[in-house]
Amino acid sequence: GFPDSFCDAIMAHEDSEQASSDVATLATAIELGHLTAHQIDAGWPDNLEDLPEHYLLVAERLGLDARRLSEIANEVEAAFEALSKLS
Repeated sequence: GFPDSFCDAIMAHEDSEQASSDVATLATAIELGHLTAHQIDAGWPDNLEDLPEHYLLVAERLGLDARRLSEIANEVEAAFEALSKLS
């Protein structure tokens, strides 16, 4: 029941550069979220230069730099911690 463009973006999220132009931004955002979750799970590096190059390239396509990614990751971790306390 989801719109075709949403489904296309989900299907393309592992390689959003290959997504069609009408879903590329959404696919890139989903890919970045996926990569962020994996990076948080692996451990956020103390030195932002240690972030994987592919991760930074995906973020750049959305206009985000390593500093902003770190801020987002901190917000995500705090939100997850708050949610885990509810259960």
